[in-house]
Amino acid sequence: MKRSILFAVSMLLLAPPLDASKQCINAVRCPDDKKTPKCCEPPPCEYFFELKVAKAIRHGFSLKVQRSALAVAKVDDERGQAKYEADFNKAVQKAARRFANCPPSHKYNPTPILNAVPEQKCRITVYESSTEIDLDELKANSKTCDELLDAEYAQAVTQQRHCQADLERTSDRPLQERRWQDATEIEAQVDLLESKLMNYWSACSVVADATTARRAAQAGLEAFKKSPAATKRAKRSAKTSAQST
Repeated sequence: MKRSILFAVSMLLLAPPLDASKQCINAVRCPDDKKTPKCCEPPPCEYFFELKVAKAIRHGFSLKVQRSALAVAKVDDERGQAKYEADFNKAVQKAARRFANCPPSHKYNPTPILNAVPEQKCRITVYESSTEIDLDELKANSKTCDELLDAEYAQAVTQQRHCQADLERTSDRPLQERRWQDATEIEAQVDLLESKLMNYWSACSVVADATTARRAAQAGLEAFKKSPAATKRAKRSAKTSAQST
């Protein structure tokens, strides 16, 4: 299952590369609530794209999507596993069709996919590689925003813990437990990506622009839906509508 999941993820993450600094989230509070070149720079489009992908994957592992597969697995684990994978791929691909691509760029590359699988003795490696990675070294040598690497690594560390626990088992886990593992692994990535954005919001909400607020709201962050910029747009829209009636 992990292999097919990683393939599905790799297809989604073939988005245009990042065009940003190594730090995607610039949460340095602006002096006197005025923007300067070194404060509150908006996160790039691709950061929100990867957050939406992660949330789509989380949805694919949810009970809402997988309830039927879990019921089948109670009778026939092999058939349940097949349905689990099929329903996951269907849910993720359906969500992906709603994602707008970011403007093309050639400065930064998409985030490498990390995993920890029994075949590699649960070491954290880049997908389809056998070399154990060091996060600091990966950051130094990758053209990827540090926060995205941190989130990918958080998922891999959670997967590593599950992998190590499974090595001690003499039989496969039931599908219900495997679904929980998959869900908690992707949740680690989503949580870190969202926490970084909320740090930005705490420092920069006064000067956050409308594009950032819209992108964050589309990615499901409720706080951004109440941004000053979004509120101003809503008031202008309401005033225009009132004048035209």
